[in-house]
Amino acid sequence: MAKCGDVDEGFRNSAHIIKGEAKMEGQLHFYMETQQALAIPKDGEEMELFASVQSPSTTQVRTCITLLKTIQNSGSEP
Repeated sequence: MAKCGDVDEGFRNSAHIIKGEAKMEGQLHFYMETQQALAIPKDGEEMELFASVQSPSTTQVRTCITLLKTIQNSGSEP
């Protein structure tokens, strides 16, 4: 946790001080798309899914797992 205080005192009281340079290579930015999904029950056992995600297949799998758990917890047969 970052705390406000006296930087010079912090260095004086530090057991170790590491000096030098470090170069980190990597991507120039990190873009995280907002994730949204809307599931609408249809007739019978159908579910219509609208999703704005980076991984549609993962969303489909996770939705199926969630629905299966819901069915199992309700005592109904899938």
